[in-house]
Amino acid sequence: MTKTKNPVFSLGAHGTISDALTFQRRSGVDFVRTKPIPQDRYSLPQAYHRWDYQDYAYLWHFQTPAEVAVWRASGARQGITAFNAFMRDRLNNLPDLAARWHLDEQTGATAFDTSPNTNNGTIFGASPIDGFISWARDFDGIDDRIQMPYNATLEPNNKTLEALILPQHTVGTHIIAGTFNYAGGLANKGYSLDFDGTTLRSYLATGTGAYLALNKAGVALGVPHHVALIHDFDNSHAYLLLDGEQVHDLAITGYTPNTDTFWIGRILGTWYFLGIIDEVKLYNVAQPQELMIRHAERRYPL
Repeated sequence: MTKTKNPVFSLGAHGTISDALTFQRRSGVDFVRTKPIPQDRYSLPQAYHRWDYQDYAYLWHFQTPAEVAVWRASGARQGITAFNAFMRDRLNNLPDLAARWHLDEQTGATAFDTSPNTNNGTIFGASPIDGFISWARDFDGIDDRIQMPYNATLEPNNKTLEALILPQHTVGTHIIAGTFNYAGGLANKGYSLDFDGTTLRSYLATGTGAYLALNKAGVALGVPHHVALIHDFDNSHAYLLLDGEQVHDLAITGYTPNTDTFWIGRILGTWYFLGIIDEVKLYNVAQPQELMIRHAERRYPL
């Protein structure tokens, strides 16, 4: 079916013919090209790419007028709109993504980081299992864990740490992810998401080395949850979210990083996670809480 404006093959034509050819005008130039058709559009890689696109399209609306002006100037140099310049940069570079482990690996001992920072981890135990989105890892609560070597990208001041989980423990401390080092007194460092029994908790070392604990008691076990920590250092606040809802917030005065291992499923001693962990993401910005709501509601395929 022909959908064009102006005579077909005329200089002023633009539109699409039978979903095969598209006529466009860019920077004052008319051209015709084959319309791109995504391969395996409902495959997992396409879904992940589509979700990145949706996230950045949403985050575009949080750009300040000054930032929009910068993207408008960048777009003008490329012959595209400010929005397209922003999206091209974000999708090509993923600049706010410190690490992302989909945990889709069905074999091998490596958890691959799909951010630009290559923060790959070594898997100890943690068997592959059907996850919330494709595959996930099942942690036995005894010694299963995933270990990432220290990298400065894993310790940003402003941060958002999120994961999909199915907790199966009833008592004890069970680490989801983080770098927290409980050294006692004023020597504490880093951050974590974890459970203390049925209480969802986040440890966050302050600028003096003491720590703050954000808590949400009475979390249901044996069912899936989306959990997130947002550390908005610039605005002196930290937030704990459960299933997209803010459940605790605290004022903060500083942060003490931990230049040590990043863990999934464990941090210290016998603090191992019992249950399923999937889709662990770490951003180097304090993401809007509205974005965490969108992630909590996300399902595959979309």
